[in-house]
Amino acid sequence: MAWFRECVSQSLPLTYQTAPQKTQRLLKTIMMHWASAPSTSEDITVTLISAFGAAYNTVIYTLDPASDSTTDVLLTDINLPIERDEYIRVEYASSDHIILSVQVVFSDGRA
Repeated sequence: MAWFRECVSQSLPLTYQTAPQKTQRLLKTIMMHWASAPSTSEDITVTLISAFGAAYNTVIYTLDPASDSTTDVLLTDINLPIERDEYIRVEYASSDHIILSVQVVFSDGRA
């Protein structure tokens, strides 16, 4: 099985998109780390952007990290099929300008 990881880290408002997939893959893991706990209430949103059009875009995760001083999120064993030309978008306003690092891990689905 082959693994593919995409990463971003910044303190500005974040709108990050993985590269559109060239073949079907499985979304396996999403990791998010804030350098310190945010104090401003605003959601981070992870969305599957569908190859079939905006009507099929699906929010797969949302969280307000300020609600409980979250600094780390680890979503594992997602196993969501990502079709050709689909991608993952992560959006966060980052009003507190805290560094946020995001890693998205895919596999090719082969054993």
